[in-house]
Amino acid sequence: MKNLAIFCCVAFIAGCLNINATVPNPPPVNINTNGGSSGSGGGWGFDNSSAASEGGYQFIAFDTLAWPGEPVALAARLKTEGGDYVAGATVGFYRSGKLAGQAKTDSSGLATISVSPSSAGDYLYTAKVEEIPSGRAGSVEPAPLLLACRDRSAKLILIWANDTLLDGGFGDCLKGKGPSPSAASAAIAISGRYTFIYSVNREYLLHRKAKMWLADNGFPAGPILLDKSPGFADAGRFKNSDPASLKSNFSGLSAAIAKDDDRAQKYLDNALTAYWLHQWENKAKDMRKAAEKIRDFKHRQLLQVVNNWKDIQAAVCSGRDFSADSVADRLEDQAKKMQKN
Repeated sequence: MKNLAIFCCVAFIAGCLNINATVPNPPPVNINTNGGSSGSGGGWGFDNSSAASEGGYQFIAFDTLAWPGEPVALAARLKTEGGDYVAGATVGFYRSGKLAGQAKTDSSGLATISVSPSSAGDYLYTAKVEEIPSGRAGSVEPAPLLLACRDRSAKLILIWANDTLLDGGFGDCLKGKGPSPSAASAAIAISGRYTFIYSVNREYLLHRKAKMWLADNGFPAGPILLDKSPGFADAGRFKNSDPASLKSNFSGLSAAIAKDDDRAQKYLDNALTAYWLHQWENKAKDMRKAAEKIRDFKHRQLLQVVNNWKDIQAAVCSGRDFSADSVADRLEDQAKKMQKN
């Protein structure tokens, strides 16, 4: 594992790809500090040294969306290992090895500075704890922060990371669990058409280890945003993956992927095409039950019922039809045939 200081230097010398704001949907930045494949951090701009221990502290940096030429807050939060907010610590935000700004953490452990990206593209920053009152700042590993600057009409797709990227909760990625079959390759194909927005519901899932899991498994670069949830101190505009909030800022948000029924319904309620990952047993009873469940969705004219990531890729990239009523009809027909036999 490379020394973190070497990593920061190499990653930021590599820089971030800036794309002219006239391009409606810039592709993800393709930075590979290791000289290897995308599964070794390509597209994300950091390597395995990001998974180092916190040294008694929890430190995360909030990825963010932004508009070209408009100010946006960069934010990072520092807590003790026990979860208490650390106030009065100095945090520096760096890009290309240069200090973009410093700020003190407030009573909620949050430090913020303002930047204005000049054009659409991906900008990689690192948040670094410079000083902790009565603590050792050097024991806290720097945290990567992705600023994804997009035009308001850029095409975005929202991914409910909690249950779509691997079998089980997204928190399992911190335990080293691998992704669902074909998820990464399908996601790469889809990212040629959309900017990926990863949505999570727990702040600890913004940790560098979660970002490294996505990078190491070859997923396209994209900001990880926290779903709007009570009890979390606000980290500022463009850091919330609530679909209504996102769509009000980015009209190009038009699609979402989810496995959870309620989450899929929430996306449908916000007029998004929802790719709902759902599986059933090859039994007449289970097929009828699945068809009934599909027909229970409101606004199901926007629902695509898919079994796996290959289906999602076929729907998005090749126009294959997985519309709710057609899938429900097929399931009911198959159930009838099975019962006759």
